[in-house]
Amino acid sequence: MATVHLVHGFLCCGKTTFAKALERRTGGVRSSLDEWLVALTGDPVRLEVELVERVHALTLQLWPE
Repeated sequence: MATVHLVHGFLCCGKTTFAKALERRTGGVRSSLDEWLVALTGDPVRLEVELVERVHALTLQLWPE
């Protein structure tokens, strides 16, 4: 049976560090909206609503896996 861990918290509180450690420990798959947006735009600050919605729609396709 698969397990999903959702990590949510304040800025700079260690969510990514925790998620990367969990990924290594469990062999799981980690998906980060922030990392996807930076990879697509090259800008770690800019948030375009349309782009966020499109990336969110793509990530929803991963959930069944």
